[in-house]
Amino acid sequence: MKRILLLFALIGLAAGAPAETLSGRVDAVVDGDTLRVDVPGHGQLRVRLAWVAAPARLQEHGEAARSSLGALAYGRTVQLENAQFSGGEWRAVVRAPAPAARCGNADCPPTLDLGLAQVERGMAWHDRRSAGQPQPAQAAYQQAEFAAKTRRLGLWAGKNPLPPWEWRGPR
Repeated sequence: MKRILLLFALIGLAAGAPAETLSGRVDAVVDGDTLRVDVPGHGQLRVRLAWVAAPARLQEHGEAARSSLGALAYGRTVQLENAQFSGGEWRAVVRAPAPAARCGNADCPPTLDLGLAQVERGMAWHDRRSAGQPQPAQAAYQQAEFAAKTRRLGLWAGKNPLPPWEWRGPR
């Protein structure tokens, strides 16, 4: 019975119910733009960071992107803002406490946008293919990507980094 109620709750969220902010703990980092988050009352959700695309794990810089996201998120409590289920996965703006937060307890406010942080570090592309990004966030992501390119950070250290949606790796 509990599973049926959970299923209906998830369907309600996925079917266009008003977006809510969910909180949970990151228990796995799948790759540079995907986390597994244990959300009380919802179970373990596989969540992709909204509006970013990191290199695939077998792609050049893929493991570096995964490690970067792990350093920011693994084991931390995060907030999933505007969580939406589409195409078999959850997408959300994921916020975590900043690594340098000095609040001294587990209740540090989650202010760091992990997708934006990955773009700033040169560990992901700003994925402009997804619609619906608010203009202020879009400008911040574009500026972050430009700065990472200019400073040749992460994947931008190479000549022509290939976005994951164009990469055709080992099958």
